[in-house]
Amino acid sequence: MSLTLYLIFLLPTQLQGRAQGGSMGLFFQTLNPMTGTRHFMGGILVNNRTVAEYSGFLVSTVVFLVVMFVLLFGYAGPAFRLEAGRAARRAKRAAAAAVLFACLFGFANPPAAWAFQAAQSQAAAAPARVVEIPLQISIDKSDTVVRAGTPLLFNTVVTNQAAEPSRAIIGAMNIINLDKQGEVVDPEDWSPQRTQYVESLAPGQSATLPWRVNAILDGDFMVYIVAIPAPGSPEATSQPVASSGIHLTVTPYTKLNPGGVLPYAIGGPILVGLAIFLVYRRRRRGIDAGVS
Repeated sequence: MSLTLYLIFLLPTQLQGRAQGGSMGLFFQTLNPMTGTRHFMGGILVNNRTVAEYSGFLVSTVVFLVVMFVLLFGYAGPAFRLEAGRAARRAKRAAAAAVLFACLFGFANPPAAWAFQAAQSQAAAAPARVVEIPLQISIDKSDTVVRAGTPLLFNTVVTNQAAEPSRAIIGAMNIINLDKQGEVVDPEDWSPQRTQYVESLAPGQSATLPWRVNAILDGDFMVYIVAIPAPGSPEATSQPVASSGIHLTVTPYTKLNPGGVLPYAIGGPILVGLAIFLVYRRRRRGIDAGVS
């Protein structure tokens, strides 16, 4: 029963991306507790949305959990018997039918998710007011060559060139692999801090942002910073300003003793092997002494 339910919920997740979109795709994703939980967690943890906005995707999971507990402890539990008999088989068949019926028809609230999707579509269709703030962002490096594992330290300076104070500014760092055949770069693995925040700058005032990039993979990369003024309202957007890029060339480097770990890597197995040998030898001596 568990494997059957798992396969029923898993099969819709294997459909192509277009099949999972649209009204029907959204309906089945909301009805499915597996995809509903994934959308809920993605919206809260990744997109930083509120629980109220994505609560429709969580209804199927909560109701499914309640239905399972009711069926297991309220219906199937009292009818469970250790000895074979018709009552046990009849209870299993009835519980299986009730579970399938509840999974297919009873635990979703698609109107809430549809309303949220419609609100998003309307918000996307309405043109947003673009807030343009004259900002200038400069970077203190243009190109550099480092070995793999060597950190790259650099600074960016954000300057407000307007005649009035600016809004809050967000600095975001990105790293691009210049080789289309190379591995995709995940900036979160390369830098301990991808975003920095600056309060409002007075006219002509500047702010310096330090950055650190850990060169993990060898190859050619481009590192750049984007300054994004805060829009100020939900109906407005802003124009990001990008800095010039740092052409980062990372050369391969293999170190046999990174962080002084080589003595432990070699000495650990040797000590364990020596201890096993001594224990085995002592045991053999005890056996031989007992035989003699």
